[in-house]
Amino acid sequence: MINEKEALRLYIRKAIRLYKENKKQQELLEEQKFRKLVRALILQEKAEDQPKHDSTGINVLEDLLKKIIPQLQTDYKTLTTDKTQRDSFRAHILNAVQNVLSPELMYVLSDTEKQQLKEQATIKVDDPDMSKFIDIEGPKEEEELPPEEQFSKGLEDQNLDTTGRNMAMDSFKKMENQLKDAYSLLDNEKDRGLFYDYLITNLKLYFDKFEEEMNPQAVQEPTTPEYENEKKRKEQEDQGVGQSPTAGA
Repeated sequence: MINEKEALRLYIRKAIRLYKENKKQQELLEEQKFRKLVRALILQEKAEDQPKHDSTGINVLEDLLKKIIPQLQTDYKTLTTDKTQRDSFRAHILNAVQNVLSPELMYVLSDTEKQQLKEQATIKVDDPDMSKFIDIEGPKEEEELPPEEQFSKGLEDQNLDTTGRNMAMDSFKKMENQLKDAYSLLDNEKDRGLFYDYLITNLKLYFDKFEEEMNPQAVQEPTTPEYENEKKRKEQEDQGVGQSPTAGA
């Protein structure tokens, strides 16, 4: 018959064995979790290293947007006094991007397209006498515009808010070199064209997104023709439209 001390020893040994087994099982589970986490991180790293688009131009643009969109968002949402400030900011940023990249686009035009542009810019003189005219004054120097007016070139007739313009000018300075550096990487005609088109489109879409975030009440919820018809019918009922007059009145 097992005495009390022996029973206690057996119980203690059993408890130690169970503790070790549980501890080992827990360590295995922790190791499995750790291995799973490491595997997920490796897969994520590989996925991030893989190009997500078929166009190099779009891949370069995606990297650029990751750098410039947060800054544009911060600066855009600083303009809270009036929407006209944000409209001006948006217009000036888009205009500045076009002004900076448009000269660069000449490099991707074909020789025929370049010649056509030159011909359009050339004044043709039919009079043979006038064609022999010698200009002794030389070309007139263009008057240097103030930085703000130079930045707004192309938007002079739109009477846009000047605070929005100034904020856009400051914001564009932060992204201008990044924009030029990204675009200069591309020598392929198709890549440059896609980069430019998608850049303008994405800037517009992000500005729309920023505005919706600032004014969620201005966003129209999705609707259907059935809903609109039922809503109109209900409004007519509430106003008594279409009800026949009471007989004998």
